[in-house]
Amino acid sequence: IKGVRNLVDFSLTSPMREPAAVFYISSVSVLQRELNNRSLSFDVLITLSGWTESAFGPEVSLAEPDSAIGIGYGESKWVSERILHTIASKSALKATAIRCGQMTGGQSGAWNEHEWFPSIVKSSLALGMFPAGEGVSPFQRFVRSIVTMSLQDISWISAHEAGGAIVNMLDAHEDVFHVVHPKPVPWDDLAIEFSKALNVPLVPYKEWLETLERKLVETGTDAAEVEKAFSEVPALRLMDFFRAAKMSSDREPIGITRLASEKAQAASQVLREAEKVGTRDVERWIAFWRRTGFLPA
Repeated sequence: IKGVRNLVDFSLTSPMREPAAVFYISSVSVLQRELNNRSLSFDVLITLSGWTESAFGPEVSLAEPDSAIGIGYGESKWVSERILHTIASKSALKATAIRCGQMTGGQSGAWNEHEWFPSIVKSSLALGMFPAGEGVSPFQRFVRSIVTMSLQDISWISAHEAGGAIVNMLDAHEDVFHVVHPKPVPWDDLAIEFSKALNVPLVPYKEWLETLERKLVETGTDAAEVEKAFSEVPALRLMDFFRAAKMSSDREPIGITRLASEKAQAASQVLREAEKVGTRDVERWIAFWRRTGFLPA
């Protein structure tokens, strides 16, 4: 937070007519509680033209901290955004917060092994199962038949396309952009690919989590045993995250808030034309993790 304020102060010292613009990489975490308590009734969930904006995290500045409260990371991102927008409203500073959704490994397949999804992949190999969606109710099937986005779609975007999208946004004039994929894909499409690559069956997320819980109980308290278990099943390090994860209509699978991105799409050709995440991406990720030893060759 102090670094953001220092950067703003530095920008304001510019001898140019206008201070240097500040683009801040924020996070979906500022909206982690935005939709938690909403009950998405039929009229809220859909319209004849598709999903309503109320089903997505808004692509706007957030004056109140309510949506970010709960995790320090999200809280710090909200505070940093407010510093930028408050000073921009009282000076010539041009400030934009760019909230990034889930970014994946880029063209090389490189994806940080300590993140939640790589942890799922390696842990699934050890547990002998990969988590699929929870299935859909008759009402959800009806909704899916008349809207463009499934209740279990994911809007992940590769790192290189996210970077290209941000470059496109440098000349735009908006307070906030959301960098998420404009063409989401079903979670289960990727789950099937990982199931094949790892040679493990697909099971409902609830069953996968229960198996992970049993593994934690079986681990015991011996330091060496715990460290070995955490290395083989890295999802154990993120138990609170996976326990809190849920499948619901206002969130992507594993509990990530859905984000509106109309402004970002209007500003970025790279974003509008981004390729859907698919089989080739899964192959790149797995190949990278095997090269690094994260997954067995």
